[in-house]
Amino acid sequence: MLANTGVIGIPEIKLGMIVSPKIVSGLRNVLGNRITELAIINGTAYKSLDALQIGLIDELVEHKEDLLKRAISKADEFAVVPRNFRQEAKSLFVNSEYLEMSQEEMDKHFEMFTNDVVVAKVNQFLESKKKN
Repeated sequence: MLANTGVIGIPEIKLGMIVSPKIVSGLRNVLGNRITELAIINGTAYKSLDALQIGLIDELVEHKEDLLKRAISKADEFAVVPRNFRQEAKSLFVNSEYLEMSQEEMDKHFEMFTNDVVVAKVNQFLESKKKN
């Protein structure tokens, strides 16, 4: 993430959407229950240094020109480990109850993302980010 201007967050609630249970599970593993709860219900956006300090991101780069280079380097590091091994290792840290969604729950999430009001809010959010 870019050191001085990067921002990462969980804006779903502000857009009228529910956060995926898989995302919640992953955030709980990194941030803990209370910080995850607050981040989700407030739609918190973390500035780069704050995100690094709480463990939401792994590193910062100082210059925009270095961002893509570092991302490619990190992807190369991941490419060395076979994908299925990495997925198995990661699954050890994810609470399985959040990964097993019923068809009804999946349909509910899909409907939420295609709701006209939500789509309008997402488009408005994306347009506001283009101005920044």
